[in-house]
Amino acid sequence: MRTEEIPKWNAYGVLPPFNEEHPTSFERSPYLVNLEDVIERFGSSGKRKSLLENFLRFRNRIHNAGLMSGFQWLNGSFLENVDANEHREPDDIDVVTESAVKPLASAIGI
Repeated sequence: MRTEEIPKWNAYGVLPPFNEEHPTSFERSPYLVNLEDVIERFGSSGKRKSLLENFLRFRNRIHNAGLMSGFQWLNGSFLENVDANEHREPDDIDVVTESAVKPLASAIGI
């Protein structure tokens, strides 16, 4: 899987929707990144690390439930620089999971 670098926050403390220096390039949201980069970039405090641990538990649970492939969109204050801009830490990670589900007959072995 080819991944992109997570861009730096812009002046508003959010990930930019596109590369402001090259606005017609393919460097734009949503950014295809790997989980290790998300952990390294956003696991900067005890609270953020705890949120990431819960996110990893969630991923493990959906994997154990049979969702083996797909993608997840992360959003919300977890991806923003609320620590500096609002003098608080994020409360959660907003997640949307897209995955194919096995047909029922296949799932129960028919």
